Order: sequence, then structure tokens, then C-alpha cells
Amino acid sequence: MLQVGNLCQVVELLQSKGVEPVVRRSALTQISVMFEDSNLHKQFMQLNGANLILDILHKALVRENKLF
Repeated sequence: MLQVGNLCQVVELLQSKGVEPVVRRSALTQISVMFEDSNLHKQFMQLNGANLILDILHKALVRENKLF
């Protein structure tokens, strides 16, 4: 259960406004490592994690292309 709690904390961090880019990158890296445990996939989806990641990626691409 510790990993589920950690996943929730990392997702909450990513949902926060004003998170420094280096912290956001670290949080995304942590999630990728946590995903080695397939038991966390369902919890991630329940936290709306897929949409969160897609939103982060979209914003990064738009900023990179200077459309944001």
C-alpha cells in the first residue's frame, strides 16, 4: 500500500500549479519507475493520471512550438 500512497502523492504534485519544471520532470520519472509494478496501473487510471500526462505532454509540445 505504500506505493499506492506514493503514487497518489506524485499525481497530486503534478496536478499542482506552479511546480518547477525540474520537480515536474522528477515526478514524471518517479511515475515511470512506479509503473514497473503493474498493480499501480489501475490506481493511476482512477486518479485520472492518463489525462494528466497527456495534458502535460500537450502543453510541453505547444510551448516548444511557441504556440502556447
